[in-house]
Amino acid sequence: MRLQRATAKDTSTLRTTNSPSPGQPQYQPAKLYEVTTSNFIRQLGLSKKAAPVIAATGAVIHKCQESLTSDQPKILAAQLAGAELSKAYHLQHQLEKAATKIVLTAGGSTQFTASSFTTHTLGAIPKAECTKSDGDDDGIAVKTSNAKEEKPLPAFTLTAKLAAKCNHGGGNTCDNGAFTNNGVATLDLTHTRETVTESKNQWNSGTHTTPANIPNPTDLLHENVTNANAKLDALKTLTALAECSKMLRTYTTISGEDKFNKIAIKTLLNKVDNKKTTTTPPSALDIALKEAYGQDGTKYEDNIWSKVDKQDVGIACEGRETKKNLGAIDDLNELIDALVRWMARTADKSSKQQNEDLHAKKDDGPGCNRLTEKTNK
Repeated sequence: MRLQRATAKDTSTLRTTNSPSPGQPQYQPAKLYEVTTSNFIRQLGLSKKAAPVIAATGAVIHKCQESLTSDQPKILAAQLAGAELSKAYHLQHQLEKAATKIVLTAGGSTQFTASSFTTHTLGAIPKAECTKSDGDDDGIAVKTSNAKEEKPLPAFTLTAKLAAKCNHGGGNTCDNGAFTNNGVATLDLTHTRETVTESKNQWNSGTHTTPANIPNPTDLLHENVTNANAKLDALKTLTALAECSKMLRTYTTISGEDKFNKIAIKTLLNKVDNKKTTTTPPSALDIALKEAYGQDGTKYEDNIWSKVDKQDVGIACEGRETKKNLGAIDDLNELIDALVRWMARTADKSSKQQNEDLHAKKDDGPGCNRLTEKTNK
């Protein structure tokens, strides 16, 4: 149960990072296309403001992807370790529940014959589900807040306990000729996590009705539990959930990236060769950011994302093109389709314009500039 609780949190982490919600970086390659598409629409004012956002968005997405790449092997290793530990725990649990006993009852003339095996349940393992009482850590709930406090799993150590006792059939002694018909010798093999003290001296007295215990400790996994704990402990260093939970439409996420400031200085302050993240004086950048995105980003959503969301683009729909707002498109294929269609139209318009300019140049005679003439008329 403890292992299930410990791994459930990280399984949830993996599911979350691989199934993001809109606004998270893994989802955002689509939104990056959205911003880029809007940038292609050549709204100069938006382009300058959008460039730092695109740069920072790429940085955030890259960190998310790096963390996913780094975390995946750790999660896979922990899953394999968890599978091994689960099998060991299952074996431990079953051995603890096993009813392993042999009872020999003497027959006529105090002899042990084939019919003397009155009880033989060697190796019998009943079907037994795990219950809360089977563990000593009931109630532990592993959450993000306390995951790093989760203790290592203990060694899967069991002690095989062989309890031997004897009853001669009426009295309390089996160490002399008094062993009679119906005398019973019992061997009871159990497995326990408790400490067992050897007590063979019980049979030095005249009575053997008190079992003589013979213990034999065994570690089901040996040093493998140490390796497994190391792999589980590595889950405490996962970064994907934190990196991939950042919301790109949140100003603090974007403005916290160095690339945001670098590109903002390039575009908003027209310093195209800038490679720094600060200005001299610092207020120059602060003023530019405030003008572009509002004080502390209060207009970031309105000045960037709202305008992007409202852009109409063409997408394929049942064999024909239909218009749709970018903000309503969550499918990456649709966004790529919209971008390609827009680029095709732009290229077509550019080609037509070039052809018109070429024809105009050919029609112009020596010393004559038709465009100039039209302008001067």
